[in-house]
Amino acid sequence: MGVYFDYFRAADDETARATHGRVGGPLHAADGGNPPFDGVATKGIFHSPHLEQLVTLAQGAPFSSRPKSTLLWPPPDTPPPVDETSLWLTDPSVDRLDTRIRDGLADIDAARAPALADGWVPELGAGFTVPDVTQVVIDLGALARRAREAGQALYCWATL
Repeated sequence: MGVYFDYFRAADDETARATHGRVGGPLHAADGGNPPFDGVATKGIFHSPHLEQLVTLAQGAPFSSRPKSTLLWPPPDTPPPVDETSLWLTDPSVDRLDTRIRDGLADIDAARAPALADGWVPELGAGFTVPDVTQVVIDLGALARRAREAGQALYCWATL
């Protein structure tokens, strides 16, 4: 078991929030067609702290634990889980990532990806390899550039 994360771009919060109800998530293509959203699927790479660690590593800056996302689903006023029917336990979460994360990822030069992956793997923990993480760094950077060029935000859809 693990936590699955789909990082994707969308035009606005409402469009992104609606992905909580998509079976399989925003990158799941129904009927074998194209995925409805442009994104990168990962397992075990949390937006907080992992993406912040990657951005600060790429920028040569100290790690910061400033808020990096805005919860869109479940609604912030949803009561905490009290039983197995809670939205916190049954629905995926959807967060909008801070613009500085999007721009930090967008500024990563793909040529630096292997070196960044080498430094990032220890932060991610067991089960991650430099070659696999290198591709994730390249893919996240490219996604963030497309989002920035389109004036869109990056979002994270997460589920168990």
